[in-house]
Amino acid sequence: MYKKFFNFAYVMTFLSQVLFSFAMPFGFLWLIGYLLHDKAKLGKWSLVLCIVIGALIGVYSMFHYIITMVDWASKEERNAPSQSKKDTK
Repeated sequence: MYKKFFNFAYVMTFLSQVLFSFAMPFGFLWLIGYLLHDKAKLGKWSLVLCIVIGALIGVYSMFHYIITMVDWASKEERNAPSQSKKDTK
């Protein structure tokens, strides 16, 4: 029972971190683009450019996090003692 709960919590934490790693650069650059468009009166091109750059950086950040976590998990799995070694002791 506890193992299922902790696995679910781990998956939800991973998904929230993936979404956060995409949303932060996207939202931050959207805000900069909005301020450039609305306050500095630079035109809609500044808003669109910031949204596109934010989306690209967000996708890069999201995939970088996913690949880093997969590498970490595979290293942890390789370093963990296997069940067969525990059974022989």
